[in-house]
Amino acid sequence: MATKLYSKGAFIAVDQGAGINYIPANSFDFGFAGSNTAINLVDLSQKNHITYSDVITNIQNEAGAVVGDKAAIITYISLFSSDVVAKNYWVEHAKRMILSDYGDNVSVEAKKKNLLKFGRNKLVGTTKATLMTLPVGITNETYVSTNAITTISSSSASDTTSITIEGHTISGGLFTFVTQTITLTGQTQKTLTTALARVSRVVAAGSVDLIGNIYVYETDTSTAGVPDTDVKVHIILEAGLNNSEKCATTVSNTDYWLITGFYADVLEKVSAFGTIHLEVRLAGKVFINKVDISASSTGSRGIHKFEPYLIVPKNADVRLRGTSNTAGVDISGGIEGVLAGVI
Repeated sequence: MATKLYSKGAFIAVDQGAGINYIPANSFDFGFAGSNTAINLVDLSQKNHITYSDVITNIQNEAGAVVGDKAAIITYISLFSSDVVAKNYWVEHAKRMILSDYGDNVSVEAKKKNLLKFGRNKLVGTTKATLMTLPVGITNETYVSTNAITTISSSSASDTTSITIEGHTISGGLFTFVTQTITLTGQTQKTLTTALARVSRVVAAGSVDLIGNIYVYETDTSTAGVPDTDVKVHIILEAGLNNSEKCATTVSNTDYWLITGFYADVLEKVSAFGTIHLEVRLAGKVFINKVDISASSTGSRGIHKFEPYLIVPKNADVRLRGTSNTAGVDISGGIEGVLAGVI
């Protein structure tokens, strides 16, 4: 039987012949699939986001009349769905662009995840350096193409608490987001439960503060918990903090990142300034600079807001890098946005 759609008070009625399902109008999303020959109707009010699917020529109104093609369905649904009427215009615009450019239907509401990446580099000079903590003399992370990140350790023997690691595995060129919780063994190396190709965040998960520098790195020898090969280090949680500061991340194969803006500050008491670069690397490509902003230690914070939002597609890397007018400048920054999941 064809699917009937119609408004019922504050609800969207979905009748597929086996009873009527009512979806709150403010918790409703829809997208097209199969080269736009089918429609997915998503109930976002349910914990598991129930999806109703049908071919577009089967969609009827309450009277049983066929609504028609894709354009007619969008027009019809917009009469009673908050998807077009009340939602953020730039989110909806981004969703349409993603469908047009990449062929994916996405939902911010179903994903329900903000993404803020922030970082700091105390040693920015005249050469571009990622806003993250790295071994002295290393300005940028060396990215790997396999799940080569395998090991964690602390520079302090006292660190035996649990930490949570966020990152991505890679298979066939596709990234999958994973989290894992590891119990540290002080300066003794501990093997990750899941080897990674990207690590984006390390945060204390226990009830005590971390003492030393926490390193996540490729298989390597170490001295007193510190990896011996600097270029094999992919993240450092700096001593005295319980959260890493790395303004770089990766977007998985099931998500898009809608970046709403980014910012930067020069954290110096003496006069200094910096230029901060937002860079995106699509799968198999090189990093491309998207926008530059400037910041200074005299109270001039760098801020850029995107409208339309910057769309970072699946399987892409993103980072903030900075340069300054002199060596050893302390710069922090962050990227803000929301994830849109493929539906």
